[in-house]
Amino acid sequence: IENMQNITQGLLKISVVIPVYNSETIIPELISRIKKTMEGLSFSSCDYEIILVNDHSYDHSWDVIKKVASTNEFIKGISLSKNCGQWQATLAGISKSSGQYIVTIDDDLQYEPADIAKLYKHITSEKLKVVFGIPERKYLLEGKNQQISTIRKKIMHKIWNSPLTDSFRIISRNAVFDGTTFMPKVFIDAFLTRHIAKEQMAHITV
Repeated sequence: IENMQNITQGLLKISVVIPVYNSETIIPELISRIKKTMEGLSFSSCDYEIILVNDHSYDHSWDVIKKVASTNEFIKGISLSKNCGQWQATLAGISKSSGQYIVTIDDDLQYEPADIAKLYKHITSEKLKVVFGIPERKYLLEGKNQQISTIRKKIMHKIWNSPLTDSFRIISRNAVFDGTTFMPKVFIDAFLTRHIAKEQMAHITV
């Protein structure tokens, strides 16, 4: 990992980790929607951070990230020295997070950033370790049958004896950090399903 911007110390209320790949035109709108969501939760810019992890994009994503990070103290930028894939970029971002709760969301706006509020309210009110957001409209945007896709996911997760998961999720910090040590070394969902009791995990429709 190289080129880190705006590293701060201390625990915040929430970290939003976003793996970025060739999304230079989307980043400003994504940040704007997340800021609006945080304001709706009555969070100030000192309460949260947005971590944008550039997965060796070949467009100008890193230039855009550096620009927004230079003018917004709550934004961090990380640039990977080679393309590592979404799950590794996500792990890199989580490992540098400072939030009591950590949200992961894709960079393509197929997940609605406003739904972060639903995840946050659910994990805090129910005192859970992990909550996954399962978005119905994502399947519609991709031209897929949502019902068939959901059934397929449930069958596959039943076969592997694991709960329904998605890349849109909120995680309690103590689920992935042992003090200051970041524990996951592999695919994040594999780690969560192996180390977190099922009764401490949930999924909601967003």
